[in-house]
Amino acid sequence: MANEQAIKLISLIERIVLGLGVILLVILLPLSFSYLDFNENGFFKRRTTSKVDTSKVNDGGHCPTCKQWELCDKDCKPRKLCTNEERGFYVEVRYLELQDIDIPLQVNERRLLSLIRDLEKEKEESVKEEMIVRKKSEYEVAKITNQAKEIVENAKAVYELKINQAETNYSRIIENEHNKGAWTYLYKT
Repeated sequence: MANEQAIKLISLIERIVLGLGVILLVILLPLSFSYLDFNENGFFKRRTTSKVDTSKVNDGGHCPTCKQWELCDKDCKPRKLCTNEERGFYVEVRYLELQDIDIPLQVNERRLLSLIRDLEKEKEESVKEEMIVRKKSEYEVAKITNQAKEIVENAKAVYELKINQAETNYSRIIENEHNKGAWTYLYKT
């Protein structure tokens, strides 16, 4: 019984180690090629489409007299001896590094003056737009204020008219009642 458990334990450990080995192989093998360029693996690359042709493999290595990214070729010769037709045939620009560029002081001053002028133009346009908006706002406020004053004055006039009509009607009704009372009193007696 103890032997069977030991065998199962050993078998389990072997499976774990084998599984870890396969996982590490799957992870580390591609990572080991991540720093290699296609030409270091011996593959050819089509210049127009930048696709790597994996069906043919180059004999490997770099041309000792050529630049770093040129593939080795049997007809490879120093760049100084290359003709115009041969130049650039093997060249591939992988990275472009720009160093510090000194801009002359006059050019920089002209550029800064141009930027200052542009900013001043923007400021002037902004001020003009702000003035236009302010004038439009003031016009609208004055228009609404005038309308409000007209409404208030109109309401006051209607109020006064109603008060005067009420007083007139009041006086007329009282006089009519007095007249009716007087007629009734005079003709009944």
